[in-house]
Amino acid sequence: MKGFSRLSSAGIDDEKKLNDFRIDSLLGEDGITVVELSTISEIQKQNRNKRLYSYLMGVKEEGADPESAEE
Repeated sequence: MKGFSRLSSAGIDDEKKLNDFRIDSLLGEDGITVVELSTISEIQKQNRNKRLYSYLMGVKEEGADPESAEE
């Protein structure tokens, strides 16, 4: 949820803004963690693949390589 909170405070409130958002703009924020940056990156990736809701619900992509899902 911290990742969503960071996105919300950066003004990200729709899919287009999420796709256009540059994570490096958060690098200067106090208290941002690598885990939060990784989570935000994964949220963006799943949003672009139109799998965000499945990702949030913990559904794994069929036929996906389990190791590539970690990237």
